[in-house]
Amino acid sequence: ANAVTGERSAGGVAKAARDDDDDDESEDGDPKPEDLLPVRAVVLVDESGSLDEEAVKRERDAVSIFAETVESDWEVAILPFGSSNGPGQNAVDHDCPLVKVESEANRQRLRECVLKIKKRGEEEGPDTDHAQALTDAVAELKAAEGPALPVIFLLTDGKLDVERTERYGASDRTATAQRQIDEEILPDAKKNDIQVWPLGFGDVDKAALEKLARGGAQTNPRCPEAAASVPHPVFQPGPNELA
Repeated sequence: ANAVTGERSAGGVAKAARDDDDDDESEDGDPKPEDLLPVRAVVLVDESGSLDEEAVKRERDAVSIFAETVESDWEVAILPFGSSNGPGQNAVDHDCPLVKVESEANRQRLRECVLKIKKRGEEEGPDTDHAQALTDAVAELKAAEGPALPVIFLLTDGKLDVERTERYGASDRTATAQRQIDEEILPDAKKNDIQVWPLGFGDVDKAALEKLARGGAQTNPRCPEAAASVPHPVFQPGPNELA
């Protein structure tokens, strides 16, 4: 959870922009403000039917803390996701694309996006398509311009499940989606220096979330000695961990 909120951070992650030259540091050894690299973050929020009211609340709390504490030069997108099981269903909701948090109006826009996080009904695509969510997040970050640290935060309460999504073939659909994650999506994220930070609620596949964290970009080259800058999953965060 420190990856999402810690010490006004994604702190080890974002304020991670130290140059190797000592002349670029302040007297206490921290990076000068002008050397800090802003974060460009896509927050993927699981809306699958397995959520209960408590899990929805915890997701809203986590994203709300993030939206309230990010720096004004950061860019943030909030993309809720489920699955696409039939006509009229979209696995990923793109109503809240990247916006620079440089004004109160833009921060208020993020607050409004948080309030829309919900549990999907059967008619909305209530399964868990991590593959499409990650694909869309990577595309959103790749399309953005200007220097920033690209990061995906994945909030999920369950496991990859796309057995009812026809785009993954006639059978073994979840296995096909997993291969896409492993062989296409994560390598693309890594190639484009995009970190993946999973935050797991509920009955998650811990090994799968570990693999997601390892599959994207790893140590930020601007702070290679900072352990907190290496993506890792967080499981079952309680109120203290979120704060």
